[in-house]
Amino acid sequence: MTGDTEWSLRLPGEGKYLCRRTDLGVVTPYPLHVTYRSANWSDNFKQDQGWIPVGPLFSIQCEDVEGPVDILLPHVLCLNQDTVPNPDALGIVHVTGETEELLTVSEISPTHLTTRFRKGSKFGPVVRTVLGMSLRRNGLCVVFAPANFTSVFQLHVYIISNVVLMVETLEGKVGYSSWDPEQCVLKLGEEYQLEVTAKNGADVDVQTRPEEGLEFDDTFDTGQYYKKFRVEVDARKYRRAQRSRLRFDLHLKNADQTVCRFIPTKVRKRAPRDFQRGVGLPVTIETLGTTAAKRSVLLVSTEYGTSKGGISTINRQVARKLSIAGAKTARNIREERFPHAKLAMFGHVAPEETEHYKSDEKALGVGRKEASIQDDIGKADVVFSVGPRIYRHYDRFLRQRGVDHYIFLPEPSKIFSEASVIFGESEDVKKAERVVLSIGRVRNVEMLKGHDLAAGSIDKAAQRLDNQYTLRLRVRGIDKNDFTDSKRILEEKLRSGRVKASLLPYGTQEEIRRDMEACHLVLMPSRAEPFGLVGLEAIAAGVPVLISEHSGLAELIEELSDRLGQPTFRHCIVKMKGDTATDADVEKWAERIEDVLKNARSEFAEALAFREKLLASKYWEESHQKFLQACGITDGGSAQAEGGGAEADDSD
Repeated sequence: MTGDTEWSLRLPGEGKYLCRRTDLGVVTPYPLHVTYRSANWSDNFKQDQGWIPVGPLFSIQCEDVEGPVDILLPHVLCLNQDTVPNPDALGIVHVTGETEELLTVSEISPTHLTTRFRKGSKFGPVVRTVLGMSLRRNGLCVVFAPANFTSVFQLHVYIISNVVLMVETLEGKVGYSSWDPEQCVLKLGEEYQLEVTAKNGADVDVQTRPEEGLEFDDTFDTGQYYKKFRVEVDARKYRRAQRSRLRFDLHLKNADQTVCRFIPTKVRKRAPRDFQRGVGLPVTIETLGTTAAKRSVLLVSTEYGTSKGGISTINRQVARKLSIAGAKTARNIREERFPHAKLAMFGHVAPEETEHYKSDEKALGVGRKEASIQDDIGKADVVFSVGPRIYRHYDRFLRQRGVDHYIFLPEPSKIFSEASVIFGESEDVKKAERVVLSIGRVRNVEMLKGHDLAAGSIDKAAQRLDNQYTLRLRVRGIDKNDFTDSKRILEEKLRSGRVKASLLPYGTQEEIRRDMEACHLVLMPSRAEPFGLVGLEAIAAGVPVLISEHSGLAELIEELSDRLGQPTFRHCIVKMKGDTATDADVEKWAERIEDVLKNARSEFAEALAFREKLLASKYWEESHQKFLQACGITDGGSAQAEGGGAEADDSD
């Protein structure tokens, strides 16, 4: 990146400051004058010492340093709870003249590494080479285009590290204007292909070179030439009136899947750039109509992944629909920096329903948690509650506060709705296998999520079936640190020894879909479940499923059953007494499990019919349109949400 521009900040007093042009941060207890510029790694660091850069290198000078000052250096590593490296595997390179030293990282966040400032010159984040080659990077897919579409022209598409200054650097080199970049997750050394379709009323594939694809490499230096995709467009194929309406649908793919897909906006006169990275990246969504207004929506949440829970999965789906998510952080950002912005918040949990199934300590904190949530949502302009159960829980409070309140219904991810599920068992097989799948963390939430019910009822069903089948219980969503305790909890209920539990780690959408394709029954036996995304995903996949009546999903199914005139929808709901002191609910679940496993062939046929009718109903569309309208988007028909993943633990 360029080192020609020097920035100067005069910090007025104690505080934490972030430069929105470079993403460099400073924490100081007193007024401070900071000057800095970017520098090239290749000129200052030998990358053969077991460490590789994971962010830009800065030359930083601080005047009148009187005490401890911390600097926050942006990095591009894609980190979550499962991938945060050991602090020993990360470092800050500090270069003074010809001398290099490695500074300790005091704090790791999804976007920055923090260290104590020292007198010298250059600072940059690094990771051990072996680990750095395996960790994925936060990247950008950036399209550059000429200001006007001539008869024949090219789009230049780069896949780069998500570094604020890199787009400006490329703009200076390419000579074209860049369109709004799309975030993606990339892996060092991995090959990517680009497929592009010109959309002008009749979709036409256009040629992209190099056809064999490009290998991703970190982009932190100015002097290096970075390879690009060249999209060859012959506008002579279109009538002159069509050329002005050309849009391009871009699919960036690796060997396994689409990494990102987006339709960039038409080139326009550009205002000065004001990017922010990471979970707070402002995302601009533009509908494709000729008079579409432009809206900016700030997404604020701790994660948007799909492998660890329904909450983060719905965050991701909401993000694809234009979301504002997150509680106090979003509220504070609005109050302190964007007082005229509209604040929309999402309700995912109801502590009063769930906490007493966790521990006495959690139960004692119910009042505090409920008050905290009410304090947040009561100051919002609009609140979306996920499912009917959460909507009902907060509706009276929000009506009293005059806050607009709507229900938000998740749409099943295509990964599940396009799953290939068949019964696929021959008539003459002897002692057939039956696999029962449960998804979600066990330790500390076994009562809430009903894992004790699942294990106990499967054990009873196995005794009743008396070795007719080889029964297997698979539990997806186990943290490696909880494996021993989780195994013990389940084995205490599997007393007969007829069923062994296979404990599997947190999984991606694809892994969970494969789990569902391989099983005969999915269980969601929660004693209290705000919604129940796992059950919805199983239904969308066409797998037989049994779900607790004490869930938002059960209420949605009952409502859809009445509305669509489909009484068989209710077949998957298990009525529960909620008495944890007896085995009454275990008996109920055992009876239902036995019935499904004995009649698996017909159950799969019913599950397939259920799936088709549910998806055809498009029950989610009205709630998604209300959400888009709340964000100021009046036509959201072209926006397609994606969801999926393991159910929320609701364990905080």
